[in-house]
Amino acid sequence: VLFRSLKRHEQITVIPNYIDLDCYAFHEEKEDTHEITIMHMGSTTHFEDLLQKPFFNAMEKIMKTYPHVKFVTVGSFISEYRYKFGCRYINEFGAIDVDKWINEKFSLFIKKADIVVAPLEIDIYNQAKSAIKFLEYSSAVRPGAYQDVEQYQNIIEHGVNGYLARTTDEWFNCLEKLIKSKSLRKKIAKEAYKTVCKNQMKDHVNKYAELFTKVLDK
Repeated sequence: VLFRSLKRHEQITVIPNYIDLDCYAFHEEKEDTHEITIMHMGSTTHFEDLLQKPFFNAMEKIMKTYPHVKFVTVGSFISEYRYKFGCRYINEFGAIDVDKWINEKFSLFIKKADIVVAPLEIDIYNQAKSAIKFLEYSSAVRPGAYQDVEQYQNIIEHGVNGYLARTTDEWFNCLEKLIKSKSLRKKIAKEAYKTVCKNQMKDHVNKYAELFTKVLDK
């Protein structure tokens, strides 16, 4: 995305998203039930991401193959999913206020999730996004499948701390592996959490200090 900016490269500083586990302090395992819940968290800006054909088709196949699977979207309602899956598709409402989201809503929803997902359309807007969803999801020790794009490639080792997918078959295969194996879900989730522990904001304060100093010097 930077190459589209009119500013010279030395005028641009990009700092990755980080979170601190002191804030995202929910680490409880999901209660065992006979159902598997796949969850997506995101605002209405993710409508097209959730409706992109590879992901949508994979979810349709998953829901047909595994009748004990539910799909939950927090922050967006996708009528096509309700039409296809009926009561096995659930939508919940998050919060615009960041403090309220972290302190009240996030733990309320993530405790119901067995598997998390983050599909993204391949476009210029999404190329500018970060891997924040991986960090948030993984702070709660949850295994996930993510769009195979640069921001997730930079932090996810496929099959170790998460899965990367782009085609219908890739989405289906990744989700199927996680659905069928509780031990795999635990293993992936623990590795994802370890990754978050190495990517906390408090460990990168110097980057922010350097940026603010640079701006003030100008």
